[in-house]
Amino acid sequence: MNETRVFSTLLLMARKRAKMTQADVAEWAGCNQKTISNYEHRHRVPNVGMVCALASGMNMSHDETVEVLNSLLSSWCEGIMLGCVCEQCRAI
Repeated sequence: MNETRVFSTLLLMARKRAKMTQADVAEWAGCNQKTISNYEHRHRVPNVGMVCALASGMNMSHDETVEVLNSLLSSWCEGIMLGCVCEQCRAI
């Protein structure tokens, strides 16, 4: 899904702009470095609470945060319509 590419790209750009490592972001967000790597490489998609924690920790602008949430919501809704049973789609 293309929407997850938007999220992963914005996350990577925001992390680099903040001059943070994946481990730095993970510590701030309360998860491990592998989770952040999975988000950046589109292997996993965070829930809304995690997006907000990441956005806050990397000082993402309000517009960037809204763009991320909109793209992820679109992705989740598409998954639900296609009958996806992944964790993110079931949580909606």
